Amino acid sequence: MYQVNPNYGQEDSTLVVARFENREAARECYSALKALFAEIDQQLDILYAANNGQASLEDIQQLYSPFGFTNDNGWHQSAPITLEGNELIWPLDAGVQLEDVEMLLSALDATEIQVFAETDTLEDWQRFPHPIIMPLPDDEEEAFALPILKRNNPGGRRLH
Repeated sequence: MYQVNPNYGQEDSTLVVARFENREAARECYSALKALFAEIDQQLDILYAANNGQASLEDIQQLYSPFGFTNDNGWHQSAPITLEGNELIWPLDAGVQLEDVEMLLSALDATEIQVFAETDTLEDWQRFPHPIIMPLPDDEEEAFALPILKRNNPGGRRLH
């Protein structure tokens, strides 16, 4: 069984474990996901290059919709998708629609899909940062620029 480490401030908030009939089916799903993300990245590069590094939300949504994705902001995969035997382990970034992931894995012949959400195990005080460490939207200073935080964080470590 996989445990999600509820580290404060992690971007990964959900872990999906998909089981397949055998190791080969899991490997095929993994290869299909890699190819899918490579295709999306390539199309995004083309879109941005054609528009001087910019793209509208509508353009991005049109790019993602043929692949069955309903959102445009959560498909950057920062943590690697891994394989263990006949299981595919997919850490989801914030913003990914879980329904899209489940439909995609089902279409790729997953026999069982389990979802482990970090927020299920967190206390309320762990889910949200304390207001004193949250920079205001118009702040250009770092979160640790406040004197009290500099004093409490002499090494200048960033919040993660």
